[in-house]
Amino acid sequence: MSIEYAIQIPKTYGNMIEMTDDESKKARQSNRCCLMKIIEILRYLCRQGQAMQGDTDDESNFYQLIKLRGKDNPALIKLIEKRCRDKYTSYDIQNELIEIMGC
Repeated sequence: MSIEYAIQIPKTYGNMIEMTDDESKKARQSNRCCLMKIIEILRYLCRQGQAMQGDTDDESNFYQLIKLRGKDNPALIKLIEKRCRDKYTSYDIQNELIEIMGC
C-alpha cells in the first residue's frame, strides 16, 4: 500500500521540490528585475544631480520614480507595498549601490 502511494503521488502532483524550485526561480527573477530597475532609477537621479530622499518617503524623487516605472512593471508596485519587510529601497542600500556605481 505505501509503495503504491509513493509511486502514485509524484505522478499525480509532481515533485514538490521541483515545484518549490520553480516558485523560487520566479521570485529570484522578479527580485533581480526590481533590483535592476532600482539601480537604473538611482543612476538616473545621480546623473541628473537630483536628491534621492525627501522629507517623507512618499515625497522622495526615488519613490516617485518607482511609482512611475511601476505603471509598466507591477513588480515595482509590489515592492513599494512590502517595503517595510524588504530592504531593497532602504537608504542604506541606496547609498551602497551609489557607492558601488561610483567605483
